[in-house]
Amino acid sequence: MDAKQLHNSSIVIDVTCPLAKDPKYIEWWREGGATAIAPTVTGMAGNARSGFALIGGWHRYIRERDDALLVLSAADIERAKAENKIGLILHCQGTAIIEDELDLLDAYHAAGLRVVQLCYNRKNLIGDGAGECTDSGLSYFGLRVIERLNALNMLVDCAHTGYRTSMDAIEASYAPAPVIISHANAYAV
Repeated sequence: MDAKQLHNSSIVIDVTCPLAKDPKYIEWWREGGATAIAPTVTGMAGNARSGFALIGGWHRYIRERDDALLVLSAADIERAKAENKIGLILHCQGTAIIEDELDLLDAYHAAGLRVVQLCYNRKNLIGDGAGECTDSGLSYFGLRVIERLNALNMLVDCAHTGYRTSMDAIEASYAPAPVIISHANAYAV
């Protein structure tokens, strides 16, 4: 099997796609052979209203097309591959959209959000971001957020999150709840 055949037969996932906020770029991922991508719903700015509005836009996009599907489980990624569709895994970078209300996580889960990045470089209600001069770890609210994400089987993403906050998130997340770092550089070589 040559490289092109291997790529075409593989499941290829891009877990952080901020450019996909504009659906015109999705064709690039199709051309590149992606099976599923994770469009960024929102970054460090925003609130519940803007978060739900952006998710609503993705639901409309999927409804209006026959070549995309919302990924709610691993089986949906396999289905996207089998049906030659692009799977969309909704992902947020930062937790501004949950404000200070845990129950919004349940509503976002119902709306299809599956990956939650805890911080986006700066300190927030959850913990410290990677760009802060402090590295205080998770807050009490952050611990409750991890617990709720685990209960909902949503991915905890520690990209852009401070080292101590990331380590606290890994420790607080109970097995087999996944913690990922969707995009980052090596801490050391």
